[in-house]
Amino acid sequence: ICDGLDGSTRLVLQFAAVLGARLNDFAMYKLVDLGIGTVGQAMETLRSARLLRETEERLEFVNELTRGHAYLGIPTPMRTALHGLVVAHLLEVEANGAQIPGLEIAWHLIRAGRRNEATPYLLRGARESMRGGAPHEAERGLATAMDRLKEPDRSEALLLLGEALQEQGRWRESLDRLAALPDSCAQVQRWRGVVLAALARL
Repeated sequence: ICDGLDGSTRLVLQFAAVLGARLNDFAMYKLVDLGIGTVGQAMETLRSARLLRETEERLEFVNELTRGHAYLGIPTPMRTALHGLVVAHLLEVEANGAQIPGLEIAWHLIRAGRRNEATPYLLRGARESMRGGAPHEAERGLATAMDRLKEPDRSEALLLLGEALQEQGRWRESLDRLAALPDSCAQVQRWRGVVLAALARL
């Protein structure tokens, strides 16, 4: 189906795969010089082809496999550039007072090749996810980035991951993560680890 799409429709599909949950934010498509008329027509084509489906309020990919196929069909340099455009826009919007999820910004920064800038947003996003009742999202984001983090951010991420696992009732896994806290971590982090470990044991 993807191979039979015209150029503008394929670009809309690929950019929608990069945008993820924001695929209905039609203003974002201006970043790649696509007008609302072109986007609307392409969306209708994609819906008719059953690559997108319509719910009561929005369009979405029919499943993650479809989105993943469209995403991986983007050449790597172009994919990196698209993530760069998106995250630059999100950071600008946030600087003007809007609330953008930290995990979303971190993901686009990492995919745009700006890993060093992603850590504060990753940690912030993990806290936001847990406060919002989505500890599994925090776990996924933290676990994916853990190997690339350096101190003191790695210890902070371990504490957040331990807490996220506890929120899911996965006490033994939480203890395993907390046991990985280095002896050199800050005293306040060490005490937080002691408290979290005590809760897990209880």
